Amino acid sequence: MKSGAQIRFNNLNLSSRLADNSTYKSTQILTSYKVADIKGFRLQTTLGGGMGGDNWNLNRLTIYGIANNVPTKMIDVSGNPLFRFTGDQKEKDFMYTPAATSTSTSTSTSTSTPSAPAVMTRFYPDVHGFKFINQFKNIFVSGIDWFTGGLCGGMSYAALDYYKSGKKIPQQPYMPAEGMPLQSYLYDRQVNSITANVDRWAEFSINPLGARNREFFNWGLQNGSGQLGRLMSYIDRGEPVVLGLSSCGDGCGGDHQVVAIGYQLGRYKGDLGYYADDLTIFVCDPNLPGKTVKMRPNFSQGYFYYPEESSDKRWRTYFVDTKYTPKTPPVIQDNPNEIIVTFLTGNDDLRGGNDNVNFSIMKVYNPSTRQYSDIRFTNVNNGKRWINRSMQTISRPLPDYVTFDLVDDFLIETTFRGGLDGDNWDMNGIAISARINGVVKELYRKDGAPFVRFTGDFKGYRIQLKLLKR
Repeated sequence: MKSGAQIRFNNLNLSSRLADNSTYKSTQILTSYKVADIKGFRLQTTLGGGMGGDNWNLNRLTIYGIANNVPTKMIDVSGNPLFRFTGDQKEKDFMYTPAATSTSTSTSTSTSTPSAPAVMTRFYPDVHGFKFINQFKNIFVSGIDWFTGGLCGGMSYAALDYYKSGKKIPQQPYMPAEGMPLQSYLYDRQVNSITANVDRWAEFSINPLGARNREFFNWGLQNGSGQLGRLMSYIDRGEPVVLGLSSCGDGCGGDHQVVAIGYQLGRYKGDLGYYADDLTIFVCDPNLPGKTVKMRPNFSQGYFYYPEESSDKRWRTYFVDTKYTPKTPPVIQDNPNEIIVTFLTGNDDLRGGNDNVNFSIMKVYNPSTRQYSDIRFTNVNNGKRWINRSMQTISRPLPDYVTFDLVDDFLIETTFRGGLDGDNWDMNGIAISARINGVVKELYRKDGAPFVRFTGDFKGYRIQLKLLKR
């Protein structure tokens, strides 16, 4: 102390081992003096010499004095190592100089800490991310009503596949329907992302009464061998990496997967010390296409969240997916001319198999043949089941001669059988658009509960835009 007195705190590590590349924090209470009375600090060890003695590499020392709930950084020094304690070198002094800045190992830094700039990869969500929102509803086990929502892991894996292979990501702004090549690929990659990390997801379930909440949260804030350290090692090499986000329970987002594309420490040092809330992780989120999303920690509450999004975008922690391995993604051609139809299924599903949907554009005039003909697309569901309350978008190429004014008469047909084993299907909505020479125009949209119910006796429904315009 400035008076010459000394205050001693013994056995700060509580006789516990401080493992390699670990961070340890200790808090001590001043009872007889004030923080303002401190002149410096002496760190002293009880290491023994000889063959059985210990050595200890101290790489960083940070000391804060807190008065009236206001922290003041008094010591912040580092090296590799900062000091090596041995049986012959058992102690080291660190003097406190208020408002002084020094890189010396014997003085503190100033109370103001410089803010570290952002470190970003060359993955840009508006270029390398998918253009549609992740609203998939998946048949997890065939034959029974066991569904999962979303393909966030599959979309994250696939986005990296396209990025790493140098292939252009599909430009379609709508989700591919069940059974389409892109949907099948996303589903397969979803399975890959889960099975590769089943041990990590399982560990989060070992948390009786939330006893490990703070431990899990701290993983995402720790440099070195912590998850933050792993994330930084990827980003520093210019590599985007998938993160698994673990839910924090009721009122929070569910388990989720995103692509991390950058980070910014700000004033935070990755040591569970002050300014942890400065940390920002930049991600590409399949639920928010085209955006660079910021994820930050709320240190006092113990969760990570999106400060610029809704309040349910919160998670207990994250882990870095080190098990991702790239695959060759499918090439999905962009159709300059196509018909795009979105079907909303209600409370009665489309069975698939032998019970399928056909779609036709009726009486389209072909200038080269001077004839009218139907453009027919059979089995647009590819024999796949469309489950209750799901949305499916199909696209089919159109001939070059088709123009917007020629597309105004549509027929939706089913192949349902009658009788006890026949299928019924509630179509709660339909939206029809066309892309002509790269320009997209919506032609028709309607919904209901249901809008149309198809049965073995009612197999077709016709939409004539000319009649609707009158």
